[in-house]
Amino acid sequence: MSPAEELVQIVDRDNRETGVATRGRMRAEGLIHRSTYEEGTCRVWGRAFSCVWDGEITLQAEEIESGEFVAPEEILRRAETEPYTPDGLHVLRRYLWSP
Repeated sequence: MSPAEELVQIVDRDNRETGVATRGRMRAEGLIHRSTYEEGTCRVWGRAFSCVWDGEITLQAEEIESGEFVAPEEILRRAETEPYTPDGLHVLRRYLWSP
């Protein structure tokens, strides 16, 4: 099983355990890259995956205040004046600037 397929299984299991109704299906596209990030006390060893979701997106009010679709370049522009997690920006930059 590929790491991306494993991710899909984890999401499916989490949705079942938390009672989140699944109104679509996630399809794993593959591993984009492995990443490490370290700054101060923040250490992240992670992986970025490409996945496609074909269903409705419903935010969990107790976990997410708001959400929107934003072009990656717009995120980098906003990050100059708005707070974003530094490890998340690191992963985004790697994604955009990787061959």
